[in-house]
Amino acid sequence: MRKVLFLTTIEFRLPFNGGTVYSHCLYQALQAVAQVEVCVLRGVRRFEADKLHKLACLLRGLVSPVPLNVLYHSGFSSQAPPSATAYDLVVVDHIESYETVRATGVPCVLIAHNLEYRLAADKIQSGAISRLFSLRKRLEAYERQAFSEVAGVICISATELDIVRELNPRCVQLLPAFSGRPVASSHSDVLRLGFLGPAHWMSNWRTVDMLVKEVLPHLSRPFEFVLAGSGWAESGITFPPETRQLGFVEHTDDFWQAIDLLVAPTQQGAGVNIKICEAMYAGRNVVTNTSSTEAIFGSKPLPDTLVAVDTNADLRSFLETFSIPETIPSQQLFTQDVLVERMRAFLESLDV
Repeated sequence: MRKVLFLTTIEFRLPFNGGTVYSHCLYQALQAVAQVEVCVLRGVRRFEADKLHKLACLLRGLVSPVPLNVLYHSGFSSQAPPSATAYDLVVVDHIESYETVRATGVPCVLIAHNLEYRLAADKIQSGAISRLFSLRKRLEAYERQAFSEVAGVICISATELDIVRELNPRCVQLLPAFSGRPVASSHSDVLRLGFLGPAHWMSNWRTVDMLVKEVLPHLSRPFEFVLAGSGWAESGITFPPETRQLGFVEHTDDFWQAIDLLVAPTQQGAGVNIKICEAMYAGRNVVTNTSSTEAIFGSKPLPDTLVAVDTNADLRSFLETFSIPETIPSQQLFTQDVLVERMRAFLESLDV
């Protein structure tokens, strides 16, 4: 059996957001087809004190072409991952983990959660630092180089897969998988709209702020806005009285049980697409935007439970006329068996 090192920046085995859910899905699929060990880079930093670590990254970033966020997560490890050359393959979870193994010569598969350069503005909150270190420009150059030199690339997005394929033909779209039974519906006469995600990620904050200012106040039908995720009570947003805040939910089944429709018009990041896939697996309807539906399904027809709208007016119109279903079938595309077989086929296709 192939021996694989799963290299990551943060502990993902107790998932707490969309990115760690995706990492955990791929890790479980790898375990079914290979012997897998995990290295969390945060545990092998050269400087344990975070302030000293940040200072070292800033100083090195002045002279290095490596993006600042990559330096922070993997540019100052005290050592290469344990016996990296003893593995048949290193699966690099996120571009921010790549610098640690870039020069080892070990065959690598890179998990591209996003095209990170597109999210550069949200990576470092200080615009001055981002501009000083040319974060977007450096990230784009670094990503393109990494895509071209690794043995293979795993993407969640079909649209980003097309871009990666121009640099490396050995790439695949792997959608997330979920286990357990679909969540039973508790039918409600009042439309229960759900949003899932933490407030500290700015694309989530901007989306919820838009919903409570430009969409929800204009609905004429009764509704409840169910908001799950950490930080919303301190977000500075004034919520309508129909809002029910769940806070951080350890088990998302509690959230799916509480809603009829996932409202997910978020414009950035793969995290929202993970939640859309999980909602469909759980047997919930979803309204999102075209960029998300194309990221998940490409040019394929959409399931009846998934609708794309791209303006606030169209979203308001859809919510006014949406009919609450009694039951919705689970989307079996997002099962572990499907992911395992696609992972197996991809690894067998690599020339390593």
